[in-house]
Amino acid sequence: MIDRCFICRQVPILMPANIAHTTWQCVCDCGKASHSARNKKGAVDNWNTLQRFERIIAEKGK
Repeated sequence: MIDRCFICRQVPILMPANIAHTTWQCVCDCGKASHSARNKKGAVDNWNTLQRFERIIAEKGK
């Protein structure tokens, strides 16, 4: 399951990161994007990790 974007609360789109569809990434409407991965599950994992870091950084800033 893809986590919602921490910044804009939208669900990102899972899309190919290159023309050959050999790598994937999650991209949100607000411009946030995950690192690309070799498969869809990896791209979702990268996105969810990015969102956890965003949450941690925001909590430390309070």
